Amino acid sequence: MTRTLIVTFLLCAAVCNPASGDYSLPDVQERLVLLLDLRDVSLDKRGLVFSVNERQQAFKVDRFWMQSRIWSDGICVGVQDTNPRSSASRIREVQRALARKEDSLLLVELVSVEKTSRFFVSYLKLFDPETEYGRYYPKRAFYDTIEMPLGTKPKDSRNFVEELKKCTEEARERIRKRKPAIRCPSTDIG
Repeated sequence: MTRTLIVTFLLCAAVCNPASGDYSLPDVQERLVLLLDLRDVSLDKRGLVFSVNERQQAFKVDRFWMQSRIWSDGICVGVQDTNPRSSASRIREVQRALARKEDSLLLVELVSVEKTSRFFVSYLKLFDPETEYGRYYPKRAFYDTIEMPLGTKPKDSRNFVEELKKCTEEARERIRKRKPAIRCPSTDIG
């Protein structure tokens, strides 16, 4: 009788729990963080496009990687495109800001994975220096953040932007050293 109750309880618990899953992303070969002026980028079916060495380059936007960075639980339990924590919602937010020609900054993470030489966009977010500085220092938010490539803690939000701009120049230089044109004929930005 006890065994039957335990089995019944376990089956009920399994049915009542939300969906869960397990996934793993390939190892990152190289990771670059850029802080770009929104006026200098476009986001369309080619992907995120900005100038590197006076040459326009397009980087595919990978929604799965973005979802992992924004809210990874959404991958396992499901997230609707209308949810503010979805990668689709984030992409639309950036596209709206571009359409309105807002004066803003855009935080971008590019990664390349093992056995490839191409970078793709794994994170993008409209960047408000004051808000983001408060989220990263001290790091209170574990969702919707990326690892910052800074060696030391910036003194304030202004210093945070200055340090990210240095990282951006280093990233642009790294992209210049890679294959001359990174072409992305299609993307999954939706």
